[in-house]
Amino acid sequence: MALAHAVCLILHSWLRWLVLAAAVVVAVRAFRGWRGARAWGSSDERLHRALIGVLDLQFLLGVALYLFLSPLRRAFFSDPGAAMKVSTLRFFGLEHVVSMLLAVAILHVGRTRSKKRTDDRLRHRLVFTSTLAGFLVAFAAVPWPFSHVERPLFRTSIGDAADRARLPLNACPPVYESRCAACHGKSGAGDGVLSASLSPKPRAFNDSAFQAGRDDDALIGVIRGGGRSRNLSPLMPAHPDLAPEELRALVGCVRLLGKR
Repeated sequence: MALAHAVCLILHSWLRWLVLAAAVVVAVRAFRGWRGARAWGSSDERLHRALIGVLDLQFLLGVALYLFLSPLRRAFFSDPGAAMKVSTLRFFGLEHVVSMLLAVAILHVGRTRSKKRTDDRLRHRLVFTSTLAGFLVAFAAVPWPFSHVERPLFRTSIGDAADRARLPLNACPPVYESRCAACHGKSGAGDGVLSASLSPKPRAFNDSAFQAGRDDDALIGVIRGGGRSRNLSPLMPAHPDLAPEELRALVGCVRLLGKR
């Protein structure tokens, strides 16, 4: 699961540039065709079809991340009311997906309606306006490095290499990275990518009082039932689908990280 999450994130990060570039090319050609009263040619058709193709592929990757792979979506739906107060969770749990759905709808409607136009000048105009509108909506919903939910322009790896270097190979199960590291950090220091926007802050596993105050059964109960089940942070999502061996492996991981 962690590998699938990493691969999808990298593909999703890079493919967005192809979608945005294709939208710019299609919009510019359509604008020139509209203003210059040029006939709708085979090149216009191929480019418009290619835009929709890469858009749909990007959308499918986003759906896979949102529905199956992202710990952010899981954290958002563990307590939507509390998550709405956390900008990062609100963005990835709601704002980003709604905006991208809108952008995809605009571009698909533009594609469908344009194919029915018999007047080439009007077809160019419709393609230009729908492509521009879809581009602007999608552009605004990208987590740019200068936004409050900044992400890299070109994702080449998942997580921080220094954290991975401090962690022995196979010290924690893959499910830790896919479900826990976003908040608790790869080394368990409570410094995951979401930590800055969360209140209360995620638990740092090297807290000796925390380690001494909870036995393994208590940790399993928190992981399986979520924070709310133990009067802890409601933003700690429940994981009732994890198998007993996965729960025990996560507890062992928490104990190991607590020694660092």
